Amino acid sequence: MKDHLSKLLPFLKKPYACPKESPGKPRRVSIKALPKGLDFPARSISKHAVGITAHLQRNGHETYIVGGCVRDLLLGRKPKDFDIGTVAWPKTVRSLIRYSRIIGRRFRLVHVPRDQEIYEIATFRREKNERDEEKGRDLGENYYGTSEQDAWRRDFTVNAIFYDPIAEELVDFVGGLKDIQKKVIRSIGDPVYRFREDPVRILRAIRFSSFPDFKLEKSLKEAIRQESHVLAQVPKPRVREEMLKMMKYRESTQNFSKAQELGALEVIHPDLNAHWKIYRNTKGDNFATRLFKALDKHHEFPDPVIGFGVQLYLILMGQAEAHKPIFLNYKELKEDEVLLRYCMDVLFLSNLERETIYSMFDMFSRIANPDHPANKNDKKRERLTQLRSFNRGVQFFELVTEAEGWDPALLEEWKKLVKPVAKRAHSGRREFGGGRGRGPGAGHRRGPNDKGSDFKRRPYPRKTESKSSSES
Repeated sequence: MKDHLSKLLPFLKKPYACPKESPGKPRRVSIKALPKGLDFPARSISKHAVGITAHLQRNGHETYIVGGCVRDLLLGRKPKDFDIGTVAWPKTVRSLIRYSRIIGRRFRLVHVPRDQEIYEIATFRREKNERDEEKGRDLGENYYGTSEQDAWRRDFTVNAIFYDPIAEELVDFVGGLKDIQKKVIRSIGDPVYRFREDPVRILRAIRFSSFPDFKLEKSLKEAIRQESHVLAQVPKPRVREEMLKMMKYRESTQNFSKAQELGALEVIHPDLNAHWKIYRNTKGDNFATRLFKALDKHHEFPDPVIGFGVQLYLILMGQAEAHKPIFLNYKELKEDEVLLRYCMDVLFLSNLERETIYSMFDMFSRIANPDHPANKNDKKRERLTQLRSFNRGVQFFELVTEAEGWDPALLEEWKKLVKPVAKRAHSGRREFGGGRGRGPGAGHRRGPNDKGSDFKRRPYPRKTESKSSSES
């Protein structure tokens, strides 16, 4: 008996990552009988996501549409993508779905390209248990389990709701529907342990609490204050990705204000944190918050140049100890070694993004300065409109004009000269982020028979053809 207890003691001392699974059955709710105040527009779901889910179910594998897309649909927001969770292992999924491929090593996923979109299929995961440790297994994140185990290992209850498009039912193991109804962001398990497990969850919690009328659960809020310092351990690319998400859906002002209030912004972006406390006016507002409010007003999904351009501009104002907007020259920006290091180490900007932001600042300095020759000479004005940075320069001019309360007359003159940018056919390349890009279409040269789709040719070679019927 003592030997048995001595073996269990090390595991009993460990803090648990998530609560034990509920012994009862999951709550399955028809989307036609949702609680008052909730609506689920199933028609907004991609037909390919439904088709892939149906195909895996027909082959005997429990499969749902999972993650943030279900949450967004319940909140009346447009999902950016549709993820799928299944009990089938990656190799099985790969054999059942045409043109799919397995990616990743520590966290194996299956990517399925359809109509210039990538659908991500993940096998349900579970937490590593005592038996795995006894056998010395180290499978990374590839401990496969059931749908219930997968729900309980997720970060917040609102993200652990699954949707079965065939039965038209929502599957809720953790009470996520109730929390959405109450508009509360709640951690699954001990929030302190969950944040130490993955510090990025702190930024995700702050971002989710900016949903209309939502708030952080009390223990979760205290855990963020207590554990904000662990954000210093997060790799810069992940922080950059979360900061981009924090600027979407016209919620950047709320997100950065809450991040500063809870101590997270001071860790991930000390200089920006300082700017929320200066340039005060009689209303208790400041230039930083006004600039972010203008960003929210005019850009629902700002690209990295506009979003990080706003942050970098505030940093440059701080360096110059300026209390009003400043005009910046491209050559001076290019030669600033301190600024270069800041762009690389703090904002993690690519070379292309940095150069484009510098050009945008330079254009803004020309068109916003009433004394600049372009504001007095029609020929010089016409030349500026031919430059690639012109449109973004006008967009940034609009943000600063609104934040500073300038007379919009000059801005309106320049806006009349803005020419719409023709949309290019999707080529698999990313405009920003560097590299040749990944996924279908990357490196693929369009041929004379390709008319608008990069998926005419098979993007991923297959060794054998599946004999199973394809998904609808």
